[in-house]
Amino acid sequence: MRLFAERGHQATTVEQIAAAAEVSPSTFFRSFPTKEDIALYDALDPMVLEAFRAQPANLSPIQALRGASPKDYLAVMDAGLAQLEAGLPL
Repeated sequence: MRLFAERGHQATTVEQIAAAAEVSPSTFFRSFPTKEDIALYDALDPMVLEAFRAQPANLSPIQALRGASPKDYLAVMDAGLAQLEAGLPL
């Protein structure tokens, strides 16, 4: 994100991102299919969506979002922290 802020998205190359992360471009592409994916994907997204989808079907999307938080989001964050503490990728 620092490189995007400094140089702009279009001007930042995958090679520059990989060098800043101290990995090869091929390693970058194993985790992110495109340069855009590095800014758009969050490994906690699937857990947040699961908490949202677990809400009753009769709720509006906004009500479901409110119903899924904050306790469900805290559980998502706890799960992510537990993964990090265990040395597992998110």
